[in-house]
Amino acid sequence: MSDKNNKRKQRAVSEKSRSSQARLDDLEPPKIYRQDQVSSRQTKTQTRRRQNKKRRLKNSVRRALIIAAFAVALAAAGTAVCITAFCKVETVTAAGSEMYSQQQIVDASGISSAVNLVLLDKEETAAKIERSLPYIGSVDIKKVFPNTVEITAQDTRAAYSVENTDGTYTLLAPDFKVLEGASAQNPADTVIISNAQIKSAQNGLQAEFADKAQQERLSAIAKAIENANMTQATELYSKSVNENYVVYMGRITFKLGTVDNIDEKILRGLASCERIDESGSNISGTLDLTVDKQSYFTAE
Repeated sequence: MSDKNNKRKQRAVSEKSRSSQARLDDLEPPKIYRQDQVSSRQTKTQTRRRQNKKRRLKNSVRRALIIAAFAVALAAAGTAVCITAFCKVETVTAAGSEMYSQQQIVDASGISSAVNLVLLDKEETAAKIERSLPYIGSVDIKKVFPNTVEITAQDTRAAYSVENTDGTYTLLAPDFKVLEGASAQNPADTVIISNAQIKSAQNGLQAEFADKAQQERLSAIAKAIENANMTQATELYSKSVNENYVVYMGRITFKLGTVDNIDEKILRGLASCERIDESGSNISGTLDLTVDKQSYFTAE
């Protein structure tokens, strides 16, 4: 009897324990301790922060664009007002030339009170002066706002001459710009270009030779003469690609061969002439410069 009572008590205690455990299992922890909800709240907060940051950035960019557009519009309006209402040329000055007067240069520029300073094309105006006044070699134009133009001109000189079929001479600047297409006299200090014919010689423009390839070779020789400051040159000519010549003081002919390394050949020829002249100032002959770094003189 006692054993049965004990067993019933044990079963009752066991059932009560299981019932209590079941009730505990049914209970959920407070929501604040659930990891998935904590993560979800953090993610939503971060998303809102990112969205707010992007919104502020867009607003800043929009304001900057509006300000920039306003500044451009204001500048454009100012320029338009300047072009239409102000900046009309009132004063034009010219200086630097000994060949032409200030008034001649101003007239050749074509600048008048109807010209707007902002719209004035400096390069076109300079080219117009150089064409109209051939002995002007270069022109610099400066705009001085609100209404002044300053012109500074530099003269060029007759450096080369070519005899025409009628006995007159075409005078050329160092860059072969035509200074006078039919001069009655050949200035004594010009270098004669022989064995060549000019096809077109319009004052203020570049000369056009009948043989374009020959003109390119002559231009290369002339440039080398200018670079070396060879004031003793009296004549130059080109017969073919391999036959190009410069005459020194009317008595020593530089045989150049091709125009390759022409600057070095001219300098080497001048150095050789200094040594030759030490033996006598009237020596004539041919100086062969066709071999690199070598000079061979043959006296007449």
